[in-house]
Amino acid sequence: MSLKRILPFLLLLILPPLVFFLIRSSPNLLGTHRDLGPAWSPDGQSIAFVSNLPLPGESYDRETMNLWRINADGSGLRPLTHKKKDSSGDVEGWMSWNPPVWSPDGKRLLFTTFTNA
Repeated sequence: MSLKRILPFLLLLILPPLVFFLIRSSPNLLGTHRDLGPAWSPDGQSIAFVSNLPLPGESYDRETMNLWRINADGSGLRPLTHKKKDSSGDVEGWMSWNPPVWSPDGKRLLFTTFTNA
């Protein structure tokens, strides 16, 4: 099979995550937050990812990571988890995490983490 025949399929696999990275990483150039592990839903309508974006009503904290979902057109950004610092200032977050994985029907996300507890 020639490269000319498979190039369109390669572009379909590479371009969506690349576009997501370029759109969502522009604030990263200023060091404000990190978006990691994007995963497209099976229907291509949304993306799940891990980020240290501030939760609604919270201030920015570079250490607190949460799972987020956004529509493919950039609308509808919403957190799926709500980890934040506790009253002592310790992060209720994860020491490490794995990128989210969608179920084949797109109704569920698998997201594994490891904590220091």
